[in-house]
Amino acid sequence: MMTHDVETSTPAGRRPLRGLPRILVTALWLGMVVGLAELGMLMLLQRWNSAQTIGSLRLNRHYPWMVPMANVLIFGAFGLVLEALARIWPKVGGKVATLVLSFLALVALLLTVRELAPIACVLLACGASVWIGRGIAPYQARLSRMTLVTMPVLVAAIAALYIGRHAQFAARDREAENRPPAKAGSPNVLFLVLDTVRAKSLSLYGYERKTSPRLEQLATKGIRFDNARSTAPWTLPSHSSMFTGLWPHELFTYPDQPLDAKFPTLAQKLSARGYATGGFVANTYYCNAGFGLSNGFDHYEDFYAVQDATWLELFRNAELSRRVIALSGNEESLHPDGRKDADRVSQDFLRWSETRKDRPFFAFLNYFDAHVPYRVPDHTDVCHFGLVPETAEDAHTLASWQKRTETSNNPRDVELARDAYDDCIAYLDGALGRLFDEMGKRGMIDNTLIVVTSDHGEQIGEHGLYGHGRSLYREELHVPLLIVQPGRTPAGKVVAQPVSLRDLPSTVLDMLGVADEAKMPGTSLVATWDPSAPPRPASADVIVSEVAIRDKISKKPNRVPALKGPMYSIIADNRVYIRGATGDEELYDFAGDPTESVNLAGAEASTIERFRGRLEQVAGVVTPRTEAIATQAPKD
Repeated sequence: MMTHDVETSTPAGRRPLRGLPRILVTALWLGMVVGLAELGMLMLLQRWNSAQTIGSLRLNRHYPWMVPMANVLIFGAFGLVLEALARIWPKVGGKVATLVLSFLALVALLLTVRELAPIACVLLACGASVWIGRGIAPYQARLSRMTLVTMPVLVAAIAALYIGRHAQFAARDREAENRPPAKAGSPNVLFLVLDTVRAKSLSLYGYERKTSPRLEQLATKGIRFDNARSTAPWTLPSHSSMFTGLWPHELFTYPDQPLDAKFPTLAQKLSARGYATGGFVANTYYCNAGFGLSNGFDHYEDFYAVQDATWLELFRNAELSRRVIALSGNEESLHPDGRKDADRVSQDFLRWSETRKDRPFFAFLNYFDAHVPYRVPDHTDVCHFGLVPETAEDAHTLASWQKRTETSNNPRDVELARDAYDDCIAYLDGALGRLFDEMGKRGMIDNTLIVVTSDHGEQIGEHGLYGHGRSLYREELHVPLLIVQPGRTPAGKVVAQPVSLRDLPSTVLDMLGVADEAKMPGTSLVATWDPSAPPRPASADVIVSEVAIRDKISKKPNRVPALKGPMYSIIADNRVYIRGATGDEELYDFAGDPTESVNLAGAEASTIERFRGRLEQVAGVVTPRTEAIATQAPKD
């Protein structure tokens, strides 16, 4: 780092940076080098570690130029300060600049190695920066010349990344515009996923609190499914099943694996038939484009769109600044409201819908408002149902709900969480009402097939569990499902039989009249309300759910069920069968025991045997036939 006092170390005629703010120039150059090096290391690490994906790192799709640009700005800011320091104290300013910039460069690169603890990165960078400062002193002039020679090349490289990324998206937009149009009269499709909303907490399904009056109103115009089941109790596999019609075990071999592009999605099928396809998501954890859920969408907004991005969105993509943001305690505090609320997601969709040039649209909207930390947006007025967070401890309880246990909670904590969760659902319901009203004003609603569902539910103390991705009990799998298409769906129809969200892609294609030419896995649900439709095969009535957050089996008794290893659940013949990773089995009366509190496994051995065979047939899980079946006391 050529930042020592050149006045005393190099003859005037050999000062390549003479007349320039040499420390600032050096800092900018170093920011480019570090940013490009970080980008290269990021790509290499992804090749070596399949679990470390762009999705899991939550990087913006423009990360190839955002990573180096963020580093340039970071190093440039330090360079300005250090330049001023060197002008005030010439004898020590250059040496301090060398140490600081060397430290920043090293710690930024070391932090990209996730296996290294942050404190280890800091200590290594401290020691190495002192060594570098001593070693480069004799080579100041040579390094200065190298800076000037390579600076244009580095600038060109970053500019090429910027132009290339934008050109890639522009080419995609042109390709979408040039596709043949959809059939005349094709309806729009609006696919709404209410992330983490369980059916149990909706007045739509008999909940005593009026949490969902606008959904109740919508249900009077179409079909309500009373027993819709998610394929998984967490976001990525559930959304992937809803998009592909495949079971999670057919899509993934390890946790946090992105959805492979080889599996056709509903968006791809409709895009190929002339639909404009757009995705608008608030769950930037598992719904971001890096996890593959954007496959088939012409337009996909996960993190804030580039035109709306703040400087903090840019800095979130560089490792050094991202770690600093994380130290603030909440990475979501990048924008005034913390994250995109339901009204913002709806506005983004409505703005995009005006650009579709007379094409029908397939729009996927993911709302994240009912997810922890169960916080209603500040800008809206909601009539609270009960307790509201009053202290920092209350806020921490809600923010850490996914990690809570029975020993860390008390009855008030559970009541607080339930009240806050219900408040968020009520806000979300109101936002949906505002969306439907606006679509009505624009003349969009009458020609739109609307699907409203959730990816999974939530545990709020039931079975001694908290959050989701914890088990395969009803609270985490029973989700809302409404299908409404004016002039096509019967008003106020209720379907009581259990159905799987896996069947939604084939259902949408069937309702659009393209199921024969655009086949997808799963079975259309149209036959559940239309007696004139071809009957569903008996195999379609076997409802499977699964969770594989851990791919290895742990027998630690204190772990929640899903963290002991892969689990499976099957609904058939009015029974719910659950098999845990360690071989424990549960059987419940589906209709008569909605709380799943009385385990019938010990009393219905022949039923258990049939379910074992079904599990082996559907999911390929071989279950031992000789293991003991332990009866279980009621949980609730």
